This record gives sequence, structure tokens and C-alpha cells, in this order.
Amino acid sequence: MFPFCFFGFATIPFVLTLKPRNSTFREKLLRVDWLGGVLFISSCTTFLVAVSWGGAQEPWESFRTLVPLILGAFGIVVTLCWEGYGANEPFLRRSLFYCPSAFIAYFGTTVQGLIVSCL
Repeated sequence: MFPFCFFGFATIPFVLTLKPRNSTFREKLLRVDWLGGVLFISSCTTFLVAVSWGGAQEPWESFRTLVPLILGAFGIVVTLCWEGYGANEPFLRRSLFYCPSAFIAYFGTTVQGLIVSCL
């Protein structure tokens, strides 16, 4: 594994050509989708707290599990709507989900996370 990583690390400066945008620091800060980031992080955190509490600390039928679960799921839906229709420069672009190899990578990561957490 290490030789492949070393080869990739050594060839990146020669193969990858990036042309950075010439803009001020203020312009770069204004390009960031702050609302989308806050929505995404808070929704995922709320959802994952509920999933980690469910069945371990609190029963699944408890309001302490259901309220964060519902709020987190609703927040994720709101985030997807904001990223799809409201943001000028979204951090979750739709093109991320059109590429078959990226979609398989996301699916594989999800399955791996489920397997690791179930063991």
C-alpha cells in the first residue's frame, strides 16, 4: 500500500494543474455557503445523536430519541432543498451524485459504516 501512496503523492505536483482564482480574502469568505454548512452540520449532528441514543440510553419510543431524530431528518431535507435551489455556490453540488463511481463510493462508505457500527 505504501508504494502506491508514495507514487501518488510524488506525481500529484506534476499531473494536477489547478488555476486558483485571483480574489481577495473577503470575496472568498463571501463565496462560502455558511447557511448550508450550518444547516448540514447541525442536522447531521442532531440526527446522529438520536441514532446513538436510540435503544442504548433511551428507548426508541422516547421523546428524547424521537424529537432529535425527526428534527435531524427534517433539517437534512431542508439542507438538500437549500443546496439544490437556494444557494449561489452550494457545497453539495448535484453533479456529485450524477457520477456513477462517486455514487458507488458513497454507497460503499455507508455500508462500511453500518457494518462497523453493527459489530
